[in-house]
Formats: sequence, structure tokens, C-alpha cells
Amino acid sequence: MKRSLLTGFLLLQLVASGLYCQTYTGDIDLYINAYIDDLPGSNGNDYTQPDTSDLRIWQEIIMHLLYDELAEARGKADPLNYRIVEFEDNSVSPHALYYVVEEKTERVNHWGTYIINRTPRRDQLIIQSPHPLYDTNTGKQGIFCFKRLGAKAFFISGTHRCNHSSFSTCSGTTTACSTSATPYRISDPPHNVLSIFQKTTEVLYNALDNTVFVQLHGFARQTDDPYVIMSNGTRVTPSPDYIAILKDELYNTDNSLTFKIAHIDLSWSRLIAFTNVQGRFINNSISPCTVDATNCTGRFIHIEQEKSKLRQDFIGWLKMYEALSYTFPENSTFVGNPVETSTEPVLIYPNPSEGFLTVETSSPFTVSIYNASGRCIYQRFCDSDKAEIDLSLHPPGLYLVRVENETGISTQRFILK
Repeated sequence: MKRSLLTGFLLLQLVASGLYCQTYTGDIDLYINAYIDDLPGSNGNDYTQPDTSDLRIWQEIIMHLLYDELAEARGKADPLNYRIVEFEDNSVSPHALYYVVEEKTERVNHWGTYIINRTPRRDQLIIQSPHPLYDTNTGKQGIFCFKRLGAKAFFISGTHRCNHSSFSTCSGTTTACSTSATPYRISDPPHNVLSIFQKTTEVLYNALDNTVFVQLHGFARQTDDPYVIMSNGTRVTPSPDYIAILKDELYNTDNSLTFKIAHIDLSWSRLIAFTNVQGRFINNSISPCTVDATNCTGRFIHIEQEKSKLRQDFIGWLKMYEALSYTFPENSTFVGNPVETSTEPVLIYPNPSEGFLTVETSSPFTVSIYNASGRCIYQRFCDSDKAEIDLSLHPPGLYLVRVENETGISTQRFILK
């Protein structure tokens, strides 16, 4: 594949800056966009299936990185033709620090690139872009959202989903690679359990409690289709139901969007990801390759997007970023008793409430809501003096509502019935 001018420019930068010593300073957006521009296309059999030994070693690499054992991780990555780049993104303030697990310049395996954020602001959130070429712009959308959200990790596959001619043994068929329905290819990460993409999902799911995996896809909208189709991989409604929250937040960014949600719109069956092996694993399927999940952990979000609304360009990517930012507030904890330092009254009502509360102040404000364990479950800036908040998807209990505006800070207890 012919390299783009941007790719060539970046390669010169890499040599000049010593990336081959496995350190780099720059913009993670540009870095991954150049990678996407160089991915192998829909044929050529470039993709190589990892064997069981490769998968075992890869698991050890990722675990070493989670414990900041960089030397050990690099020692095990090298024989697999991979390296770990210590990446400092100086395009943001404060600078973000990443481990970028990528194949060496002469790629032979094409297993994808995996980024672990060493300074995450949303440590429960993982973004995945398994089809960056076939699902146009989902890779660039993914890195855009990952960077701005400060998510814990980002996965992007190493080839077009149809790159290899061999079929996966996992269930399901598709017309993505031919005019008639055929089994999925081994180069299609959501449909092959013997992949580095799957193994990395397994490691992070097991090692990091409460992580939520958001998988970005795209589809060609038919006449009766909505603009967005979302699924947790099952027909089961979890608690909390992040998809329901995300749907509302997406609608807030663009009220022309229409939706179908597999566990709410029970008759909808198109593009609902029940054969997705990451979703099956996260939902505890007894055999992710061949058996649909019957239970739901709530930790898998599969998003199919029509192109023009959300993935055409950065305007659409910004909508997805904003919706995800409100669905998954930044890491925050609250320690201490409720305090009242505001010089103006702050009204929070009704209290107790069955799910909806209103916050009123004298000026625009930021409201943050914390659960009993001190975790921030809601955060938003309100540019007026009143906000109506829906907490009906959260469990009953005691919460703290913290309101900050130009007059000071007010923190009050709130009971959700």
C-alpha cells in the first residue's frame, strides 16, 4: 500500500526522534491516524494467526504493563516482533503518558496496536475499534474519543477484517467479504477467539474491576434502520444500564438521531452483536466462540453508527465523545461529610426521590453526584440556574450532591428510593 505523505513525514520524525529506542513525544491522534493509513486492505493474507504460545506470552506482556514492569514486557514482546513505546502526548496539558504496544516497522503479524493509558482520567473505560478500514473512520473516531476522554485503554486491529482468506471457526456469517453470506474471516477480531484482540480483552476484563468495553462500528443504513443500533450482546437489562444512559446522552448531542437497542427493542434483530466474541466473553458465555451469552454483566457496549451523523468527521466524533463523557464521569472520589460553603442557597428536590431530582442555584454551576462508596456517577456543567437530573437507572441508596458555582460549594445528602 502506498504510504500517505503524513505517514512518510511521521516516519521521518520517528527516526529523527529516536522512536526506535522505544520512546516518543508527539500527538497520539496523528500517530494512530498514520498507522490506520498504512493498514493492509481486504486481501493479501497479511494477517497471521497467533498460536497458543503467542497468546500466553501476550497475556504476560499486558500484565507486566499493568504493573509498570516495562523491561519484562519489552523482553517478552521482542520475539513476537512487537515493542512497547513510552509515548508522551505533548499536545494536551498536562501531558498524557501511554504504553503503545505495536508491531515493529517491518510488520509480519498484523495483530493490531494496543494503548494503555498510564494517566487515565476514566479508568473504567476501554475503547475498541476492531474494523478501522471496513467501518469507515471508526479507528480515527476511536483514538479521538480515547484521547479526549482519558480512557484506560484503546484497541485497534491490524488489518482490514477481510484481509485473510481463511475462515474463523466461530459462529455466524457475514456478507462483508463476499456477495453471499460466508463464515467470518480469521482477520476479523470480533469473530475469532484465537486473536491478540480477544486475549487483550480477556486480560483487562479479568485484571481491572468494573471496566466497560465500548466497541465502535459502522453500518450502511437501510430504509427502515435507525441511525444508531446498540447492544450489550444479550436481551438482558443490566444494572446500571450504561447503554440506556448513553442513548439519552447521544440524543442530547443530536436530537435527530434515532435508535434501536437490543435489550429494549426486543423484536429488533439486525446488527445486535450476539456472535461478537468479546461480548460473549465479557458476558460470561460458556464458549465465546460458539455460544451466545445468556447473562449480562453490563460491561460490553456495541455501537453501530450510520456514517453521516456520528463517524463522518470530527463533528460527529465530538458528539460521541461528549455522550461518553457524560455517561462515564471522570475518576473522582468524595471523602468527608457534607459541607455548605456557598453564600447563596442551593435547592435540591424532591429529597427523597424515586429517580429524578432538580438542582436550583443563583447562577450557572457544575453538579457532581457521588454514590455511597465515594465514586462520581454523574457530572455536568449547567449554563443556567436550574438542572433536572435523571438518576432512575441507578440503584436506591444514599448519594452526595456537590454543587459548585461562583458563590462557593454546597454538598448535600440525597436519598434515591
